[in-house]
Amino acid sequence: MRPILAAFVFLTLTSPVLADAVEPDAPASAAAPPEAAPAKAPKTVSGPAFVHDGDTIYIGGKGHRLFGISAPEMDMPGGLEARTVLDDLLAEEGDVVDCSLTGRKTYNRPVVICTAGGRDLAAAVLAAGRAVTWRSYLHGRGSDPAIAADYMAAEAAARSAGLGLWGRSSETAWHQTALWELVKLLAPVLTAFAAFWFAAEHNFKKNRRLQELARNHEKFGLSSAIAAEVWRMIEFINGFLDCYDDNGKLRVTADQGRYARRDFLPPHARIYEANLAKITLLEPVTIAALEELHDSLREIREAHKRPGNLTAVTLTDTIRALIPAYQRADAAARQVTKRLAEYIVMNK
Repeated sequence: MRPILAAFVFLTLTSPVLADAVEPDAPASAAAPPEAAPAKAPKTVSGPAFVHDGDTIYIGGKGHRLFGISAPEMDMPGGLEARTVLDDLLAEEGDVVDCSLTGRKTYNRPVVICTAGGRDLAAAVLAAGRAVTWRSYLHGRGSDPAIAADYMAAEAAARSAGLGLWGRSSETAWHQTALWELVKLLAPVLTAFAAFWFAAEHNFKKNRRLQELARNHEKFGLSSAIAAEVWRMIEFINGFLDCYDDNGKLRVTADQGRYARRDFLPPHARIYEANLAKITLLEPVTIAALEELHDSLREIREAHKRPGNLTAVTLTDTIRALIPAYQRADAAARQVTKRLAEYIVMNK
């Protein structure tokens, strides 16, 4: 019990000392707030400038396009007068300009807002009536409404006073300037479209020639095969018609054994039947003759298949009834061979 009491007394007496040992000499101050990041200043370019034309200047050997305006080119009416406005302004201010980069580029030239002696170059050209505002830039994303209002006011004042391009004598030059700027804008697009159009047309014509060549080869092969088949049919038809007279009686000189057999049938037009989908390659007259030949031969086969036909009693009547079908088949076959022979000879 005594050791515990002694320890308690010792801790009680020494606790202020321990507290003073761990307490810092001064209270911890709050962390200072970070300094606010300075506003990002716009990129600028300054120095002596050389005027190229009414809306382009060179600074340090590099071309810069004035923001928000469009002036005539040097080879166009009004181009020299527009450049003279900038030349006179820079001559008064010592040829030194201060420009802010807008972050845009046109024809690989940075677009800038420039002043000389505090005077805006683009506004000066507009006020002299030697340029027009470029509305798509003035009202584009990130543009300054105040600058746009100043430029449009300068243009309106020049127009009201009939200065420069807005004068009656310069009316043609104004239209030429607008047209030239439009041509420059659309020229790359039109060139690419024309190149694509010519390439597509060339490929289309080439593919059409190849398809036509393939169709001609297929048509020639089909014509040759059908012509050979039809010649065999003509041989059969002529042989049959030579054996029988118009009354259906067998001629004395005929081969009675061959043409009087019960199982004798005209040959099938197998090539024709196998290529019905390709028959459209042939001429309409040839197709019609082939269909007539095929129908006549089918009529003959059906007559031979009927019960009782070609018996000794009914042979003459049956043959007499079939002679018109054979004659139609003969005429159609000759028409087919004539047409196909003409095509084969011309394309051989």
